[in-house]
Amino acid sequence: MTTLRVVLESYAKHDAFNFHKEISSFIGYKKTKYQLIDEHTVPILDIKKKKNRPSHLPKDWLTSSFITLPKKANAKKCEKFRTIILMSQAKKLFLHINIHERIRVKCDEQLADSQFGFRSGVSTREALFAIQVLVQKCLDMQQDVFLCFIDYEKAFDRVLHDSLIAILQNIGLDGKDIRIILNLYWNQRATVRVDNEETAHIEIKRGVQQGCILSPTLFNLYSETIIAETTKLMVISKNNFDDFNITVADLKLERVRKYKYLGTWLNETWSSDQEIKTRIEMARSTFSKMKKVLCNRRLKISLRTRLLRCYIWPIFLYGCEALTVKEDLRKRIEAFEMCAYRQMLGISWTRRITNVGVLRRVDQKRELRQTVKMRKVAYLGHVLRHERYGLLKLIVMGKVAGKRGVGRRKKSWLCNIREWTGIASAVELFRLAKNRAEFTKLTANLR
Repeated sequence: MTTLRVVLESYAKHDAFNFHKEISSFIGYKKTKYQLIDEHTVPILDIKKKKNRPSHLPKDWLTSSFITLPKKANAKKCEKFRTIILMSQAKKLFLHINIHERIRVKCDEQLADSQFGFRSGVSTREALFAIQVLVQKCLDMQQDVFLCFIDYEKAFDRVLHDSLIAILQNIGLDGKDIRIILNLYWNQRATVRVDNEETAHIEIKRGVQQGCILSPTLFNLYSETIIAETTKLMVISKNNFDDFNITVADLKLERVRKYKYLGTWLNETWSSDQEIKTRIEMARSTFSKMKKVLCNRRLKISLRTRLLRCYIWPIFLYGCEALTVKEDLRKRIEAFEMCAYRQMLGISWTRRITNVGVLRRVDQKRELRQTVKMRKVAYLGHVLRHERYGLLKLIVMGKVAGKRGVGRRKKSWLCNIREWTGIASAVELFRLAKNRAEFTKLTANLR
């Protein structure tokens, strides 16, 4: 029952289960052993053994409801909403224990290291880091970079079930697992719930279920067969490519000067200036929305600073491990931090109170810039020590063919690290980063 315990403990406490009604239909459908787990006395199917693993699902599990969540504020059109499936906890547990791990292992065998979506151990942070450092190295060696951004419109909703099953058969997934997925998608019926009203039951002919534990893994296997609805082209180069275009199947790709990739702005100059300014404004906007709380004098300043660190700072710090910080941007970060503290205390700049005095009143030190430094340096050590990041190691430590141009080099991601740690040699920096104890001391004493 170890697997069951691990899965149960991974769920949120408020979901900690009363499965009696949900699972009774399954027990009646196929007589299998069940046991009582922990203090919740929850009946759980003992489905660890392959002989006990059914290949069909009860009818109740094939019926579900979809709810709509807006992707953006004030959404009006259907495409601006995301549909999420509401599933029974018993069904989630069954799929988690019975199928998910085996599919995930098979999926990891098929996917390239450059796939960062819906995979264990990697996320948008790794994708942003990889593209930032790689393009910087190419520009440093005067190599042109051509980026093609493919936007899968309603990607989860466009998965063809026949093609998905064929892919699962080709990768050698167990027959019983495939039959369960066949039942899950080919026999499913659903209602759509909007404002507490539900539609009649309809058959779902395509798409994977957003909200199902299997969907991200199934989508990763299928994603290469999805037709791209929108494709954008960006050229990063020191040369003139104003008249450059790419045509695919008689379709001219739209060329853009900037593009929002994984929530971060990329541009043709390949500078972090716009992204840092945007992050500051996003954090400032959220601060304004929470001003009634953050600037409420009836609340202790210690509580308000904790709220600031919990709700405002993370907005700015998203993806900071991939940023390249120049001197003028450093000043902007410090100014934003002090502006937040001054607004919380109601101190105008006209009162001529120094930043030191403001920090003393809130009982804080400047932390935003230092947090960016520590996250970047610690992330370098994390990448170089972890076996999972073979591609990222190659990007950081590898060399790009070419020759550097004349003049002063543009400040890069690695230049930030060398400057903050005081280690001029990249080879020495990489050697030190592989020693966790030494590198931790170095991170704690950054300049």
